Amino acid sequence: LVAGFCLKDTGLILRSVEDFIIAPARGLLIPGYKKAKDQIKNLGSFGFGISGSGQSIFCLSGAMQQAKELGDVIQRVFKDEGIPSQVYCSAVNRQGAQIKE
Repeated sequence: LVAGFCLKDTGLILRSVEDFIIAPARGLLIPGYKKAKDQIKNLGSFGFGISGSGQSIFCLSGAMQQAKELGDVIQRVFKDEGIPSQVYCSAVNRQGAQIKE
């Protein structure tokens, strides 16, 4: 995944975040997950998955405006499922880890 970001290789990023083992089973526990994933993939997202233990999902895109549009699509899918959601859009941190005193 890090190499994909460094090389700006969206195909590598997509392959790096695609989970073929756990996500298919866990996705069944999230109403609307597959529908959201399918819809945003058709809109140009290059990464989508379940984050952490499953309370959140993530979506990767190439630009902030696109991220907001994809977030709107995802939020609409969950709203249709009766699930309240919150969308957060941010850029990838290009500085990396830092030690703060």
